[in-house]
Amino acid sequence: MKKIILLCIRFSINAHANREVERLTELVNTNSGSANIKGVLSIQNKIKPWFESIGFKVSLLQNPQGEKVSAPMLVAEMKGEKPETITFVMHADTVFEPSSPFQKSNMISEFMMGGPGTMDNKGGIVVALNALEDYLASKKIPKYSLRVLVSPNEEVGSIGWWESFHKYSESSWLVLGIEPGHDDY
Repeated sequence: MKKIILLCIRFSINAHANREVERLTELVNTNSGSANIKGVLSIQNKIKPWFESIGFKVSLLQNPQGEKVSAPMLVAEMKGEKPETITFVMHADTVFEPSSPFQKSNMISEFMMGGPGTMDNKGGIVVALNALEDYLASKKIPKYSLRVLVSPNEEVGSIGWWESFHKYSESSWLVLGIEPGHDDY
């Protein structure tokens, strides 16, 4: 029986803060409503080189049910010292389609940004990327193999991806779902 572990990570301001705000702004200002396949693909293409720059081999897998169902899923992998794999799961889509008036980021305060996907889940992508980058900066090879899955259509149930998720979870030592939330939730 597999266990589910909820892990809470408080993201703190660090030396990369300006870059992280720029990355988050770029993602949030790109509409990626689940039905906006072109927009979701744009997000996947924006984050692909970010993962590649820290040593991941990245591929975009077409939806098994066809390209009209969703954009591709981003899969980033890195071999570790051990064969056991830690898989991080997150998503690139939001519930805000192009017709929504909620489209752009705005700074609410010096340390708080609002906008579509800031907490669900574009913020999660930026937090995970930053954490992996910081971790890998101190290691030539990670202890465990690492895998990142970025679903293109989580908001509508990840249509077409269940078999892939099952396959990846079966080959994972640990699976971490990255889904930020507000302090009150």
